[in-house]
Amino acid sequence: MDIIEIKGSIRTEVGKKATKAVRRNNHVPCVIYGGKETIHFEAHSNEFTKIVFTDKVYIIKLAIDGGKEVNAIMKDIQFNPVTDKIRHIDFQEIGETKPFIIDVPVNYVGQPIGAQAGGNFSKRRRYLTVKGLLKDIPNTLDIDVKDLEIGQSLRIGDVKTETVTILDSAQLTLCSVNVSRLAMKNAEDEEEGNADATEGEAAPAATEE
Repeated sequence: MDIIEIKGSIRTEVGKKATKAVRRNNHVPCVIYGGKETIHFEAHSNEFTKIVFTDKVYIIKLAIDGGKEVNAIMKDIQFNPVTDKIRHIDFQEIGETKPFIIDVPVNYVGQPIGAQAGGNFSKRRRYLTVKGLLKDIPNTLDIDVKDLEIGQSLRIGDVKTETVTILDSAQLTLCSVNVSRLAMKNAEDEEEGNADATEGEAAPAATEE
């Protein structure tokens, strides 16, 4: 999985007054847990645009005060309901030898046959929750959908992975190709055309014995 580095500074004060001061400076108060100790730090809001306003998921390498770098994943984020500015982010420290849980984007590969025939391709899930080691987490889960016809679907249980474990329910629908109005109209037009052709056929001539 791709890694992005974020530089931050330790917060020595974490009260409400200190937190407001952090935000006034256009910084974001953050916390990282899951390691030997919980670390409160801050970083400029621009540092987070590359991991927040994107469909991609990254491993974050936190470099705090130029000291030891920590690998982490973003676990929770809070926004200001009025301005949409980031108010707070929680990170979880991860190691290379211990499995962790993360949401990975689904990449639907190809155009379904059913969609080419006029059906609606519905992507029910854009992310799947997986568990695995850092070295095994993929950037995306690639799902081949080219053979899906109208009325067919894929369930999460149909996705096979060798390196990670998918934690979502296997029975949930991942994607489907549904009948569209266009497909229904095409089918109706075809039926009407067949009926007209049948009606236009000449009746067999009667013969006397």
